[in-house]
Amino acid sequence: MIIGLDVHKRLVNLTEMEDDGSVRENSEIENSEESWNKFTGRYIPMKPEVALEQSTSRKYVARLLRDRRFSVHIAEPVKFALIYNSSKKSDKEDSY
Repeated sequence: MIIGLDVHKRLVNLTEMEDDGSVRENSEIENSEESWNKFTGRYIPMKPEVALEQSTSRKYVARLLRDRRFSVHIAEPVKFALIYNSSKKSDKEDSY
């Protein structure tokens, strides 16, 4: 399982995918301690790979998830033409 996160100050867009890239779920959570506790409780048993778009909140979220034994990868949008050059640019699309 792969989870893509687009993290902002108040909200986080989340895309949950199978290893083949098919989307299982798109959702939005609050960027709060309570929401992160629910997120980690739900997903840690599944041992997903988590990708974060590089942003101002990425260090906090990456540390929080790594401390809870998630495998976290930071994606630089400039290096991913699919994200950076997308005509459908949105937070939901960025998490995908």
